[in-house]
Amino acid sequence: MKYLSVKSLGLILLSTVLLGCADQWAEHIRPVDKNLETSLFQAIKAEQELSLFQAFLQETGYDAVLESTENYTVFAPLNTALSAYQSASVEVKKNLVKNHIAALSYNTADLNSMEYLMMLSGKRLRLDELSLNAKETVCSNGILRTSNSISLPKANLYELISAYKDSLEIARAIFLAGDSIMDPVKSIQTGVDPHSGRPIYDTAYLYYNPYLESLSIHQEDSSYCFVLLNNSNFADLKAKYAKYMQQWDESIRAVNDSLTDLVVTRELINDLICPTEGFEESASAYLNTKGLSLDMNKALVMDRLEASNGLLLICDSVNIRMKDNKIKELYIQGEDYVETLNPAYTYVRLRDYAMGGKDVMVAGRWSESFDYVTVLDGVDTTLSKTVNYYYYSATASGSYYDKSINFYLKYTPTLYSTKYRLYWKTYDDFGRHFAGDTLDVLFNPEDPNQACPSVYRVTQKLYISLPGRPELKRNNGIIENLSLQSGAKVMVGITPDTTDASGRGHTIGVNAGVETEMPLRWYKAAGDYEALSTPLAAANTRDYLNCTSMGTACFYVTNSPYTSASNSTSNGLIFLDYIRLVPEMIDEND
Repeated sequence: MKYLSVKSLGLILLSTVLLGCADQWAEHIRPVDKNLETSLFQAIKAEQELSLFQAFLQETGYDAVLESTENYTVFAPLNTALSAYQSASVEVKKNLVKNHIAALSYNTADLNSMEYLMMLSGKRLRLDELSLNAKETVCSNGILRTSNSISLPKANLYELISAYKDSLEIARAIFLAGDSIMDPVKSIQTGVDPHSGRPIYDTAYLYYNPYLESLSIHQEDSSYCFVLLNNSNFADLKAKYAKYMQQWDESIRAVNDSLTDLVVTRELINDLICPTEGFEESASAYLNTKGLSLDMNKALVMDRLEASNGLLLICDSVNIRMKDNKIKELYIQGEDYVETLNPAYTYVRLRDYAMGGKDVMVAGRWSESFDYVTVLDGVDTTLSKTVNYYYYSATASGSYYDKSINFYLKYTPTLYSTKYRLYWKTYDDFGRHFAGDTLDVLFNPEDPNQACPSVYRVTQKLYISLPGRPELKRNNGIIENLSLQSGAKVMVGITPDTTDASGRGHTIGVNAGVETEMPLRWYKAAGDYEALSTPLAAANTRDYLNCTSMGTACFYVTNSPYTSASNSTSNGLIFLDYIRLVPEMIDEND
């Protein structure tokens, strides 16, 4: 360990004091004119070199603003900077004046720590755009600085994009998405229609555009770079997106091309906005606000426009890769269910082994029968026709557990129109569920996943309804969507077995105490209580979920793996750490 001597410490303290004094001295000698009895407008009026700005203030009515008791910071342009605008319209002069006045008082020290300042024009002004003189005048209602240059208000990103609505398809799509809608706050009811009984309003309207909500390209308090594509680039990327964003229309029971085009346009436009923090125009890839990468290796920047709230680049040959970029692996965390049959029996548990430190469990019960077998002096003796049971349960609130058939946890992931491989981890960590029994001839302590009656086997199911189709529902213990013949999918966890490449013959589920990720495959559970399922597909496709449309799917994780009677009360437990979806069949060129 090293120590500082008293002498060294004294030098450090002395240096600190001297540096502090130097900063204070620099602040002391900064030219400041304290004129606290004078308003901002009076201070401007007293400066001959600000006579044009004074005239602009009087012509636009902002002289009264700078005479008020409110505090402002004014960057007053000198006559030499304003001379070109003497004959400008009153509207131009007003915009110019408002863009040089900010609410509240900011001295030089304040401004040195700032990059932007919001002006009365409603625009953000980059402080390095003005050539400010060092002298500041502190007035009764604010601070006055003079400037050798001016800054006219810039259009924001939305205004710049709208200017291209007649030449660029992407700009037209953004502009046409806007409409005037009723403002429920400002609209006033003036009566009631005697025929329909509906209220009559003196309707006030407001402008609504979904892209303003999702992109914030009109907000002046934020800064973004928007990549505006030329027509050929826009069309190419839309065609690529459309492969994976097919929209199912249940009314015609087919893919709806018009609806697909609307969704593709929305998705692509929302992918083209990037934060300006850390942004470099020369980069080979731009990361958008969602972390998606825009490949700029072959891109051509055809135009570059600075907006009041960022930067607009008009580009050609921008690429957006689908595989492992737009379409990635998806994890559904067990604890993130959106609905459960009964919250009283549904537990989110803190577990170190679980992804994110949590999993979910449903308290239930299961019984497993076996023939009682024992060995005496090396002689196998079996008590024939004697049926015994092992019982497995996890209880809630003491000794209570759910007795429902097809108790479910609901999840609503967003999927693309492609094929997915599905996996899940379902870990039963109750020691009594995997202790085993030496009287159980199938129990093999050297093979912890050997199926046997004296070890609980987690064998729950996953029901799926695809995007655009009727959602799953539970009807008297039966999981369905619309009707029993409507095509809800059923998958179960298959214990991995490398000895069977075709996937046939794999055992269902995994023993308690075995922590493993299992692939999910189509399975028709014999004797399942009126379960909806899909017959086993061909060996080369049975591992996939073929999602034929993009959107919100509905997943039900249920118990009751083999229940055959509707009056059963032992229907199994549910354990779920996560479900993992791996997109397959993504074209490498996409």
